[in-house]
Amino acid sequence: MWAWLFALTLSGSVLAVLWGLCKAFEVRWLARRRWLATLQAEVDTEEKPEGPWIERLERWARKVPVPHWLLSWVPERQIVAGGWSRDPHLLWVWIWWNLQFGLVLMGLTLVAWAGGRLSFGVSLLLWLGIGAWMGFPVVWLHRRYRHRRRMVLRTLPDFLDLLTLTVEAGLGFEPALRYVAQDFPGPWGEEVRRALQRMDLGLPRTQALREAALRVNVDEARSFVEAVHLAQRLGSPMSRTLRIQSRLLRMRRKQQAQIAAYTAPVRLVPALVFFFLPGLLLIYLIPPVLFFLALR
Repeated sequence: MWAWLFALTLSGSVLAVLWGLCKAFEVRWLARRRWLATLQAEVDTEEKPEGPWIERLERWARKVPVPHWLLSWVPERQIVAGGWSRDPHLLWVWIWWNLQFGLVLMGLTLVAWAGGRLSFGVSLLLWLGIGAWMGFPVVWLHRRYRHRRRMVLRTLPDFLDLLTLTVEAGLGFEPALRYVAQDFPGPWGEEVRRALQRMDLGLPRTQALREAALRVNVDEARSFVEAVHLAQRLGSPMSRTLRIQSRLLRMRRKQQAQIAAYTAPVRLVPALVFFFLPGLLLIYLIPPVLFFLALR
């Protein structure tokens, strides 16, 4: 019993250390990727041609019924803001069929364990694997959604600074918007370029920008679009409006960074309790316990 406890605690500590190293490597990799993106500023705006099979798959997915609770659990706004470029119904069908198939596999595993064909440890590992497989689409969408929102919040003040400088240099707002969005990296640059394409097709500028802000689902982007619309209606200088919006965004980002810094000690408490203290218990308590059991 004590050997199993020692092995589980030691494996948990090793996994915690490996998880921390992976997160540190991921942060460094993302920072280097952003740095290279700012240096090169090469964004491929053309979508890759896809075969007709994906269109047939979308038409087939629209005929598959999905429950209403799934539509509210994974809303369409989150799917669009997560960067899903296909029909949202295709993702809903994927999640729904994933859940059904996973529940069937869990039931078969439970029957096999009750019949004595599988041990409890193997059944537990199978249940954990099936549960991870069932929740993979939702977790993947949520991670993409958070990543895109984070990228928009980081790049929007720089976008406004470049737009302000271009407007102050003498260009109009729409030519300046086209010039800045031409090589601007990140999700916000992609959405602005999509909005410009819709404007070329005849959509009003305010409506196209509102749809772009709705696709990223960021409050700062919506406030920027509404400020531009209000400045256009009232006839106020566009450069002044853009500079005020840029200052407000940078001030809000600074406040969010301060809040995250103030709450960092509170977020460290679970890591200390669940990962650091078990390691200390291994070092100080397990050897005397093993020695006492050997004497008995």
